[in-house]
Amino acid sequence: MKDFKIIKYEFITKDYLKNEKYVHWSRIYEWEYVLQVLKKIKPNTIHNTACGGLNASDCLHLTFCDDIDNLVQNTVHSDVWGRDNYVGIKNKPLGHNFIFYDILTKHEKKYNVVLNISTIEHLKHNDRINAIKNLYNQVENGGHLILTFDYPDVDLNQINSIVGIEPLNFNKRVINKNNLSVVLLHIEKTE
Repeated sequence: MKDFKIIKYEFITKDYLKNEKYVHWSRIYEWEYVLQVLKKIKPNTIHNTACGGLNASDCLHLTFCDDIDNLVQNTVHSDVWGRDNYVGIKNKPLGHNFIFYDILTKHEKKYNVVLNISTIEHLKHNDRINAIKNLYNQVENGGHLILTFDYPDVDLNQINSIVGIEPLNFNKRVINKNNLSVVLLHIEKTE
């Protein structure tokens, strides 16, 4: 990865805007951050690569997908359906622009914005490098990659080495009941 500008690389804190309709402790911040960015930059195309398994307990992912679709009509939604009998494979929704896509494989299309919210932590340690590179390669020049992940489930030293950035300030870490924090990485591709 090269030729990008870091917009944000930090722990999500309670100072972030939130939307209580998303319920989940981190989604109330993550998804609201994404929506505010989309309203500001007004992209033409989006690939939302982490819309969840979309089983009965993932209904909020569909709400978020709808909210993105309402802002940007040319949006593609995907997740790792089809790999390792992922729980959502039989529940891929109809009536939305959902595709089968696994972030561990290359994707030839380019988008103004690529989203990957709280998925990297579900991958094996060695697969994360490939996944982040695949996500970055989908971003058009001048476009944005926004990803979040749980810490300490993800090794920040690995992220720092992939992206080539400095370590985070741990003084701002917000911890939930399971000792997890959420990290936001938002970059703009400048090459």
